[in-house]
Amino acid sequence: MQAIEERATDLKAKFSTVSDIIVALQDILVRSEVPIPDLETSYSQVTPPNTNYIDIELKDRTVINAVIVKRHRQLGAISQDISGLDTVMDGIKNLRQKLVEQEDRIFQSMTLHERLASTLWRLPPEVLSHIFMYCLPEEQYLSPAPRLAPMLLTRICRRWRDVAVATPGLWCRLFVDNDHSVWQPTAFTWLKRSRQYPLSLAVKFLAGCITNQRILLQPYLNQISSLFAYFPLYCTDTPFMLTELVALQELVIHNLDYNPALILWISQLPLTLRSLKMTGAWLNFEQLSSLNPTWPYLTSVHARILQESQVLLLLRLCPNLSSLTTRMRPGRQALVPCTHTRLQSFRITAPRTPDRCLPRLMNALLLPDLRVLEAINVTPWPHNEFKAFLARSRCPLEALIFGAGMTIKNDQRAEYIALIPSLEYIKYSSYHLV
Repeated sequence: MQAIEERATDLKAKFSTVSDIIVALQDILVRSEVPIPDLETSYSQVTPPNTNYIDIELKDRTVINAVIVKRHRQLGAISQDISGLDTVMDGIKNLRQKLVEQEDRIFQSMTLHERLASTLWRLPPEVLSHIFMYCLPEEQYLSPAPRLAPMLLTRICRRWRDVAVATPGLWCRLFVDNDHSVWQPTAFTWLKRSRQYPLSLAVKFLAGCITNQRILLQPYLNQISSLFAYFPLYCTDTPFMLTELVALQELVIHNLDYNPALILWISQLPLTLRSLKMTGAWLNFEQLSSLNPTWPYLTSVHARILQESQVLLLLRLCPNLSSLTTRMRPGRQALVPCTHTRLQSFRITAPRTPDRCLPRLMNALLLPDLRVLEAINVTPWPHNEFKAFLARSRCPLEALIFGAGMTIKNDQRAEYIALIPSLEYIKYSSYHLV
């Protein structure tokens, strides 16, 4: 044992570095040969099934026993070599693991010092914060995915995390999920980092989540400037009233189901609202018009409206409207002429029915500031009524867009351009308005 320890001490002195050990091992492996013992005997060709062991003479048995003893010694020596080699290999594995750990520490140290030397590391926090804003996904509402900004930015290094957490603009857009058992703590942290910045939120209203949504959103209701509200079928509950959203400017209500509870909810629009989009139910603006004083402040509306007369009613209710997107049904009611001086964009989808609602609407409208007109499903195209509308409105129309298979003739195009020289863009599109 003492001899082994002395030998180990001598080896440590001789091979002071890992490189010395590697060179020595490589040299040993090159010069090493495993001797192959001669295992052949006069009995090696004996096949057991054909051997009569009774006929083996006593002297033969003595020789065979000697062979067996010799094989035991050889086997023991080989086993000892294998065991020793296993011990050496375990030592090499441990040595390799230590080298891997050392490599990792060296790499981290190198990365740290490279950061200190790099221009990016020396950027002021406000510049780095501005760059981070360009890392956000293009989606309007974000989810806290760990591999996407802004969550990803908090996992690069301590400095990036500090800058990202201190940049409220990174945390102002959020899709409020309903798997609150896992997701809600992250949402709390996300909204807290927004500080007092305006929030753009998408919320799916579900009956079983109303309480949790109320707890989550209550501290931030006065920051919500944009809200996408999704109503599953038959849902009538909401975690807050619209009048609580004192900073709300944009509201999108998706999959609206026509029921009294939701109509009452919509009727409580805050006076700060400027853009309103509703998809789903056909709306009766004669019912809604008397319920809310917000209409005069709206500048953009997207909604399904029951009849042409209610389109005119909406325009009267919203004197500051600059953009209107609507799908309408034909009506029988006589139309009272309407002039709207601020509408610049008018997108309309009409049903494919014999009742031609757009010509009636054209004859009743005067839009002196119209810049864009998009028409879907209006067949046949009311050429004479539209030409009269252009002559009457004398609007600075710039774009005329036809969708869903609609076309006009070249001579019609020429007549429009002659009436409105500013008309430079006439396009055919497959886009369908909601």
